[in-house]
Amino acid sequence: MLKLPTLFAKSAIVLLMLPHMAMASDTLPANLQAVMAKTATPSSAMAILVRPVDGGPAVLEHASTVAMSPASTMKLLTTVIALEELGPTYR
Repeated sequence: MLKLPTLFAKSAIVLLMLPHMAMASDTLPANLQAVMAKTATPSSAMAILVRPVDGGPAVLEHASTVAMSPASTMKLLTTVIALEELGPTYR
């Protein structure tokens, strides 16, 4: 099971890349490609869509129209944020 600090550390990889992305591109940033190569993860194994919270165009997009099951880490991150923002009794 992935521990929460590890989850946030892995999520931070994408967040740290955001300032270096001027516009959405289907080409993955070089530093992300390097991490994927190091872990033998093919680019076809993921779909990414990063948009600003306040709206606007995507800052990173890769295979975003391909249907995939969400990664377990994303489910955990979404759950943590929902619990913090909405509380455990939200229905």
